[in-house]
Amino acid sequence: MGSSGTSQSSASSGLAGAASSASDAASSVRDGVAQAPDRIEQGTRGNPLAAGAVAFGLGVLVGSLAPATKEEAELADQALEPLQAEAKAIGQQVAESAKDDAQQAVEATKAAATEAAGQVADEAQDGAQRVGDHAQQARDEIGSGPS
Repeated sequence: MGSSGTSQSSASSGLAGAASSASDAASSVRDGVAQAPDRIEQGTRGNPLAAGAVAFGLGVLVGSLAPATKEEAELADQALEPLQAEAKAIGQQVAESAKDDAQQAVEATKAAATEAAGQVADEAQDGAQRVGDHAQQARDEIGSGPS
């Protein structure tokens, strides 16, 4: 019977220890939650951007926990349609602008290529004329050589 009393005493002290640990953990969580505002205030003191970021983060967290209502979903759908239409219109404007810019670049390239081709043709003609002149001069010199 002594062993039964020891077991009960051991079990009781184990339960008491577990209850004490649970109570300590709950107290620690409670203290942490209670101190959170003070810690946030200390961390953001003198830094309004950090305070705004913390507030935004908390708002996002709280907002994400709540399910969207039917009205919110409808409002989101209504807001989405005009935004999609505006984005499409902006995309078309950008595409048209890019097309215009590309067309202007093509025209400028054509003009530059035409001008360069004209210059090459002129230089080739001048070169051919010089070669012909040199050839004629050489013939004349050979024809009028020592007789």
